[in-house]
Amino acid sequence: MSGRLSGRKICLVTNGHISSNPRIVKEADALADAGAAATVVGLQTLANLKSFDLELVRGKRWQYHPIDVSRSSGAWTYRLRAARERGLRLLPPTAWRIPGVLENSYSRMTSILDAALMREPADMYIAHNLAALPAAALAARRFAGCLGFDAEDYHAGELPDVPGYEKTRLHVLAIEDRYVPECRHMTAASPDIADRYMQRYGRSVTPILNVFPLAERPANAAAAVAPGTAAGSLYWFSQTIGPGRGLEQMLDILALMHARPLLQIRGTFAEGFQGALVAAAELRGVAVQVRFLPRSAPQQMVALAAEHTLGLSTEVIDSPNRAICLGNKIFTYLLAGVPVVLSDTPAQRRLAGQLGAAARIIDLANASEAAHELDAWLSSAEQLARSRQAAWNLGERRFNWDLEREKFLASVEAALAAPK
Repeated sequence: MSGRLSGRKICLVTNGHISSNPRIVKEADALADAGAAATVVGLQTLANLKSFDLELVRGKRWQYHPIDVSRSSGAWTYRLRAARERGLRLLPPTAWRIPGVLENSYSRMTSILDAALMREPADMYIAHNLAALPAAALAARRFAGCLGFDAEDYHAGELPDVPGYEKTRLHVLAIEDRYVPECRHMTAASPDIADRYMQRYGRSVTPILNVFPLAERPANAAAAVAPGTAAGSLYWFSQTIGPGRGLEQMLDILALMHARPLLQIRGTFAEGFQGALVAAAELRGVAVQVRFLPRSAPQQMVALAAEHTLGLSTEVIDSPNRAICLGNKIFTYLLAGVPVVLSDTPAQRRLAGQLGAAARIIDLANASEAAHELDAWLSSAEQLARSRQAAWNLGERRFNWDLEREKFLASVEAALAAPK
């Protein structure tokens, strides 16, 4: 790429591991390729993920400045930060007007990021989650830079829409209301999430889909179609495997299918969930069909997806955000040439209209109907071949980072060129 951002220093900020955030990695790559001096400041909260972070940045053309805040970095410091956050959260919303209370009662990590960014002068700061936004905003003021925010989710809608979560929802909105108006660059992970922010703030928000670089895909479509067994392989992956992601419903569907495919699940289990899932599979008589795969490096996920017959994106609408998000699973599968099984959420249904033969919508609440739909798909070699080719073509021609990054870079350029 050209040096369109040569001479610019841009700092991306996250309160988590970069190995758990493919969006920030892709953005840093794009900025570096465009000639910017890109830096990522991120926290390391889990000791077992540090090696994934370090492996990921090897050979990158941007800098990574990790901050270890895991329990292993100091047990007492960890407990004191947690206690301070809990204490601040007991204060009523009227106390949010006191400097620092709004931000530090939301996340103990904000002040850590703020301190780290004092050593990171830049022309632009892009926050990648809500805890990072206040720290990025303060740094932008401190160094006369401009502010950006990537809304990876619709944060006010991440919790169930019930009265018990109202204070937390107000807390999120208070932070966004304070800092989003300062943003000159703003992106969102789906068109529907972008619409929510545009409606509230009356400003432009660029949708940037969770797509991946063409360089990560298999060499050709033929390498992306081999099923895991003669009956096929249904594949689901996530950083954390836990309840409420459609896996419980998939066991019900699996039990009613005649094709008897494998259900292969990749990631790290939330505490206690693996045992619960195994017990549920045994109860339904499908335990032999369920396989667990280890967590792998982010840059390997497209190639690993290519080993399976169908990819699962089984979002459950347990919050407003789940109804409008489009996860990276979908676009991982497409880039690998793997057709996608989408649960029936508003955002996924709208996307399915663009995917044609590469996708099917299923109703997780209707196991019999979903089993019939998947059986019919797996039993037709002609349909599968057509679906695989459609997925491959979509990954190559439409849903990839090589195309999507141009929207991201154009937004960054416009923000940097705007008058202060």
